[in-house]
This record gives sequence, C-alpha cells and structure tokens, in this order.
Amino acid sequence: MTDSFERPVGSGRKTPGQLAYEADCALQPNYDDRDGHQAGIPRKTWDQLSAIARDSWERDPTVRARPPGPLDTTEPRG
Repeated sequence: MTDSFERPVGSGRKTPGQLAYEADCALQPNYDDRDGHQAGIPRKTWDQLSAIARDSWERDPTVRARPPGPLDTTEPRG
C-alpha cells in the first residue's frame, strides 16, 4: 500500500514533511545531547533519513526544533 505523500527520494518535488524537516534543520542544524547523539554532529539530509523517519515527518509535518537548554516539563499554569 502506498500513501499519497510517498515519492521516490530525490524526485525533485518536496513534500510537506520534507519542507518541515528542512525548516527544522535550519533552526537546529546539529544534534544536541538530548537527541541521543553526540552533540554537534550535523543532522542527516532528507535523502539520508530512513523510510520510517521520513514517514514520521510526513504524518506530522511540523517544525520540532527546541530552544537550547533543559526541557521544561512543568505543567502550564491556567
């Protein structure tokens, strides 16, 4: 089964997931220690991502870059 967003890697047309991933990489071009990688390692290009990773970006094509510093896990005050 093929989802409508799938396309061959390198076909020239960018999907919403690829656009979101590239925007995310522009904001956070290197991995940091919170990503499970050694800090400072450049992130993979879209074509280097696994099919599973690309699928994740296609299913939720939103920029996910985080500001530097510890994650704030506190509940918002209402």
